[in-house]
Amino acid sequence: MTALFWEKGYEATSMADILKASGLNKSSLYNSFGSKKDLFRRILDRYVETRMEGFAQMAEASGAAGKGALRAFLEAVFAFGRAGCLAVNTTTELGTSDAAVSNVARIYRTRIRAALRIVIEAATAHANPGAELTEARTEMLLGFLLGYAMSARTGADEAEMTGFTAAAYTIIEDW
Repeated sequence: MTALFWEKGYEATSMADILKASGLNKSSLYNSFGSKKDLFRRILDRYVETRMEGFAQMAEASGAAGKGALRAFLEAVFAFGRAGCLAVNTTTELGTSDAAVSNVARIYRTRIRAALRIVIEAATAHANPGAELTEARTEMLLGFLLGYAMSARTGADEAEMTGFTAAAYTIIEDW
């Protein structure tokens, strides 16, 4: 089901699509998951939790690996991000019209920010950049990663996506 919502978005995914993808009949679907919105929120929550576990593991593994860990973290995010991001797609589609989705998006950004901060701190500890610069770098990369996912979703071609990643690597090289 995740792939269905990821590909089509919330609004464009019909109940007929959901029934076909799930193999359930309408009453079984409603008994198991409630409404389309309830099902989608479960899927979105699970997606975000799974992604955040991955980000946290990468951040924790960065340890004393320095700048290589930051590059590896970005490479993993970029590889995954070529398909876009369900959380970014949903936030873009539904905006602030759904309070629960807005809350999930806020939590997602907060947790990505925390993982980025850990990796950036480990990668730049040798230079002792200070909290203010570390925070600025964290915010810049967070915006970059969210923009990267949005660009992938909106049809950026391979050359654009490669250009984005090259720009990120160039920027972090001097950290």
